[in-house]
Amino acid sequence: MSGFLTNLVIFIVIGLGWYMRRVGTITEAGMKDINAMLYSLLMPVMFFKSGAGFDASMIHGWSFAAVMLGGYAAATVVLWFFSGLFKMPPARRAVSMLTGVRPNAVFIGLPVMTLWLGQAGTEAHLLCIAVGTPYFNVIPLLLAQIALNGKADMKSVRDAFLKTFQNRILLAGLFGLFLGAMGWTPYIPQWVMRTLNVLGNCGNGLAMLAIGAALHPERLLDDVKIAWPDMLMKLFIHPAIIMAAFMLFPAGSPVLLRVTVVGAAVAPAFNCFILARGFGMDGDYAAMLVASSTLLCMGTLLFWMELTTRVFV
Repeated sequence: MSGFLTNLVIFIVIGLGWYMRRVGTITEAGMKDINAMLYSLLMPVMFFKSGAGFDASMIHGWSFAAVMLGGYAAATVVLWFFSGLFKMPPARRAVSMLTGVRPNAVFIGLPVMTLWLGQAGTEAHLLCIAVGTPYFNVIPLLLAQIALNGKADMKSVRDAFLKTFQNRILLAGLFGLFLGAMGWTPYIPQWVMRTLNVLGNCGNGLAMLAIGAALHPERLLDDVKIAWPDMLMKLFIHPAIIMAAFMLFPAGSPVLLRVTVVGAAVAPAFNCFILARGFGMDGDYAAMLVASSTLLCMGTLLFWMELTTRVFV
């Protein structure tokens, strides 16, 4: 029930964004202002908080981390070639690279795991977040920038590195990761952390409103026809690769392996929409993909829950 209520809240907020745009409360100029606020302030704060929460002590032995990150790397390689099979403009292929392996681990993944497996599911999912945060916050952004350039020669890779690591969102996340990995997060003054929490909560709500404002539900069926390759990759191919990795190299308890696979099957993170806007990608497509995939994953997650329960016993 808690997972259902969490998803209900998400859909209500997204729906409010859609309604406010349709009645004119959110205008085109207002959308630009919201995106600018998210990109310049609120998203850097959220990435910093996420990085600062990284706790290396949660990783008991590195075999699980190696297999998980190896699976994500393999999925990213498949994503690169899979997206290249379709005639996509660079701005849209960049969205594919950004969203293909970045799950909505907090707003969807965490309540789903808690409802499904209780405290054991919560702890396992937090471990997955700790292991995956450095990868999620760097590699998809870098490859999206390369895709946006339309080529992957040495010059474009170098230019992508420079542009990616000049981005304030990524820099904030890396700085937070550094503090978290060094164990210095507890030394941040409480009043600073409370301020960051307030701003982070604002960012979550505004991001969902912005996604809703960019939606066109009357075109939902057409949108699914357009976005099916990315939905197939994120909701099925990606978790299948992660599951295959842990079947070949079992590393961790059955609960941890189930959670890792199901977590990979969660829809793309909400902030992919804001990142797409900020990096000059196809922001409208990103908003549609994130919202539609979120709706679909409520059903597809049930398939992965049942399958992983049978495979990892």
